[in-house]
Amino acid sequence: MEKLAEIITFDEFEKIRDGLGKIVCTSGGYDPLHPGHATCIVDSKKYGDTLVVVVNGDNFLKKKRGKQFMDLLTRCQIISCIRNVDYVIPFEIKD
Repeated sequence: MEKLAEIITFDEFEKIRDGLGKIVCTSGGYDPLHPGHATCIVDSKKYGDTLVVVVNGDNFLKKKRGKQFMDLLTRCQIISCIRNVDYVIPFEIKD
């Protein structure tokens, strides 16, 4: 069984990034995750050595749509299960 991607902060990622080769990043709200999201994430890996997925926070979704369906941690956990994702970084903007 493949291991799940690690969910870390931007500060934690900064400490390890030098040894990760070419880093590819994609981001989104993923609320809910749909096939277009999944395809974009999986295909992104072919452009680098390490794939980082940034998951936009609840405030982003509330501003965009007025609400969120799943909370940030749940969305991060789901993204961490996708093949070839190396790191997941939650990104919440505080107002």
